[in-house]
Amino acid sequence: MKVISNQECNVKHRGHVQESEMCTEGLLVPTGACEGDYGGPLACYTHDCWVLEGLIIPNRVCARPHWPAVFTRVSVFVDWINKVMQLE
Repeated sequence: MKVISNQECNVKHRGHVQESEMCTEGLLVPTGACEGDYGGPLACYTHDCWVLEGLIIPNRVCARPHWPAVFTRVSVFVDWINKVMQLE
């Protein structure tokens, strides 16, 4: 699986992918993502630990082969996540 640019992703998603989102190719080939996949993680193993990079969001299309999967870009929300965690 590889991360692709939002510009490349927006070609297929008709400009609906926002800067707070990111796209990958090669997820669940050949069927693509669908309802049961929503909320699933995109994690990378780096520096001896797993880092959450994204959460899969409902696509504008479901189970379309070779279609980019769209994820929430977690890095955009790190400050908010930290604030919420401090409330506990």
